[in-house]
Amino acid sequence: MHWVLNQTASQAAQRGAIRRRALEALERDHLQKPELDQVCQSLNGTPAPDCDALLRAALAKHSQANVRGLAGCALAKSLVQQAEQARQSSPAKAEELFHAAEQQLEEVIHKYGSVPLGNSSLGEVAKGQLHALRHLSIGRPALEIEGEDLDGKAMKLSDYRGKVVVLDFWADWCGYCRQIYPRERQLVTRMKNKPFALLGINCDDDLAQARSAVEKEKLNWRSWRNRGHTGKQLTTQWQIGAYPTIYVLDAKGVIRYKQASSSGEAMEKLEKTVDQLLQETGK
Repeated sequence: MHWVLNQTASQAAQRGAIRRRALEALERDHLQKPELDQVCQSLNGTPAPDCDALLRAALAKHSQANVRGLAGCALAKSLVQQAEQARQSSPAKAEELFHAAEQQLEEVIHKYGSVPLGNSSLGEVAKGQLHALRHLSIGRPALEIEGEDLDGKAMKLSDYRGKVVVLDFWADWCGYCRQIYPRERQLVTRMKNKPFALLGINCDDDLAQARSAVEKEKLNWRSWRNRGHTGKQLTTQWQIGAYPTIYVLDAKGVIRYKQASSSGEAMEKLEKTVDQLLQETGK
């Protein structure tokens, strides 16, 4: 059943009936099985709203604490995804979903925080998701970034308030990052004299390599080193797991778009978002 859910995640029309039957069978025949923890972990990584009923049933009825806690985390992840998608069409609904997800994670921390999960615990997993919900989700104010750029000069994200900001977590060792250098250069050039800034967070271990990339590739934007003023890595604070990861912030510093892709389609959507936010700023 777990395999069926993974294989039908795209929700293609011809797969819909098979997926519905798999979900019904999981809830009817497998709700009390320990192996349901694998389904919950999978759904925490790839949330799917059509699985919410199964997760709610596991949360309410499963006999094992680890399965109930994992179901709660997965349900919260699904609610956050739905909230982000609803933000444009129904801001009130989005806030309602964010609040429900927040409550769900707080409940996991309170009830199942000490339950072991691999080398960690359900409490630590839920705390990480709660941090992402509050600070890294679309519609949430972005975290402050304060540190040094590649030349050792002080740099602070809030100094760019009033501008549309593209935040790019990049490294020159990353081929996908190098792939979008030309489009990023063009974007910065096109946005000259507009309230816009592209800012990087460079994640190369070798500072010399990063500086060499800026010079060789003529990268026309500033980048922080991957170390904030506290000494902690910015990638840890922003929970970066893939490169490049890009956020777009509006003039108020609110996250309005994010992507972990260098595809042409993703870059087109990013540029369209920037244009729309600049129109909002002008109004």
